[in-house]
Amino acid sequence: MMAKKIRIQEDGKNFEVFLKLAMTTRDARGDKILIGAAYAGSATACRAIHAALYDFDVEIYDEETGRTERIRSSRSFKRVEEVNGNVCHVFCMPRMALNEEYQEEVAKFAKSDIKGMPERVIMTWNQDIYDVAGHFLSDVFGLPRSKDWKKHYFNLLPKDKVEKVTMEFTPLAGELSSIEAYVIKSMKEDEMLSYVQVGMNSGLLKTKSDDVQITSTFEENWSTEEYLRANAEHIFTKVDTYMKPLYDGTVYNKHIAETLRVSVPAQARSTMGVLAILKEKRGAFLAATMGAGKTQMSLTTADVKAKQREESGAKDGFRSLIVAPSNVLPKWATSEIPKALGPTCIIEAAQLANLDSLEHSRIYKERKLFADYRKMRNIATILNSTEDALAYIQLIKSGWRIPKGKIHFLLVSTDRMKLSAFGFVLGAKWNPRRFQWVSPNTGKALQSPSEKIADRKAGVLAEWKDVVVSPATPPSLEAIEEAREKGMLDPHGLPIGYVKKWQPQVRAFQDDYTAEKNNCSLARPALKKYGESKYGQRWMIAQLMQRMLPKHFHLGIYDEIHQSATR
Repeated sequence: MMAKKIRIQEDGKNFEVFLKLAMTTRDARGDKILIGAAYAGSATACRAIHAALYDFDVEIYDEETGRTERIRSSRSFKRVEEVNGNVCHVFCMPRMALNEEYQEEVAKFAKSDIKGMPERVIMTWNQDIYDVAGHFLSDVFGLPRSKDWKKHYFNLLPKDKVEKVTMEFTPLAGELSSIEAYVIKSMKEDEMLSYVQVGMNSGLLKTKSDDVQITSTFEENWSTEEYLRANAEHIFTKVDTYMKPLYDGTVYNKHIAETLRVSVPAQARSTMGVLAILKEKRGAFLAATMGAGKTQMSLTTADVKAKQREESGAKDGFRSLIVAPSNVLPKWATSEIPKALGPTCIIEAAQLANLDSLEHSRIYKERKLFADYRKMRNIATILNSTEDALAYIQLIKSGWRIPKGKIHFLLVSTDRMKLSAFGFVLGAKWNPRRFQWVSPNTGKALQSPSEKIADRKAGVLAEWKDVVVSPATPPSLEAIEEAREKGMLDPHGLPIGYVKKWQPQVRAFQDDYTAEKNNCSLARPALKKYGESKYGQRWMIAQLMQRMLPKHFHLGIYDEIHQSATR
């Protein structure tokens, strides 16, 4: 049987392999370009040919005609090799046909500020090319994933955006002869959206179903439950028609099966659903009965996103915030994360800044902690106080990041996350001669936030009672002068500890109430050193994270989220 061969000469030696498949496209001048090849031969020859594919061109010899053809190589391949006895089978696939390789190219585009998405090779084995290409386009450009729309996306692309790959099979191709491939050229999001708009305008993409007639019934004095029961079928039909799920349950990310405790199918589907939502939205709810595995799904989501980020070329590790009720928070660190994802190193916030010093510590526990940190992938840190949060923020501000290949779980209890200062006072000074509260910003007398607009315009100023509940009267000039001589005046110009209780409305005081933004409060946390509070300083950890570390975390997991509501 005559065959085609790929031949090279290297260091005075000749190597040749039997060609099974050649995948070619055309450049702007019409010249052939080899973008993929499958062949068989000895292991040595196959590997030599693979190396030669990265030269400028490739020589293909036809034994039947005796003709030799030189084809320019794309020099972009991913080798898949299988050795069967003395025969080595190799498929050098187009690199842009593999999802992992394509995502790397997407990351390069993003880092280089190149607009649009890179070129992609779509390959199928006995599959509908329109479905496969439609799935890719909907995933990359965030298009609706309904079957009625997805099957048309490929047809909407103009000729200059699609090129069919020429597949040249030899008698040795076998199962490879069912492969079909197309190249989807690089394009920007607005280009793809314009093609979709054309499809909508032409009626190819249906925006609503004319076949569905929704009729509902309602009777006076019906309860909500009675209405829903009576119209359940109609409501289901409408939801099913207009609210298609983002994930259709047909594909799974390979990393889902790589966790220590592998998800059951229902959990895997839910995880894929969450991942699909997070591609387009900022958050997703996992609602299920107790025991369904919401924790497993959440941690699997974190693990998958961490691996995806690492594969995209990130230089540091993955950061995840976990907020949970205080009674279950330790369980996340000591039980849930280790059982789901593997061994976990628990490190206090203060220890993170001194990790290097632990390596040579005289204390065995500290040396072991450092060793665990180095070898374990999962790192957990519980923030128990404002001081812990500030220590972590300072560490991040100094440039520290969790190393590549690790996941850092930062755990905060729901109560700690939303607890604010122990009390607030007005950050203004009392003028004992004019009986006025003076702004530290403008030096002008303040007006009360509780006054009517007309009274403010008339110049009505805040009095002592507008700010202080107890005592009911301000201190005398003599008492203030005596405290001044002893160095016992607080920032308000009052004797330290004089005010026993502040009005709740102090947090609403502002210099200017006519400003559009109502965020210029003159209040500050009460301080122990001035006798304003019995306790030390405390800040709302949620506010610290939002203001000082915006967009720091790659993922947030909120357990029992209904407890997280704040005013």
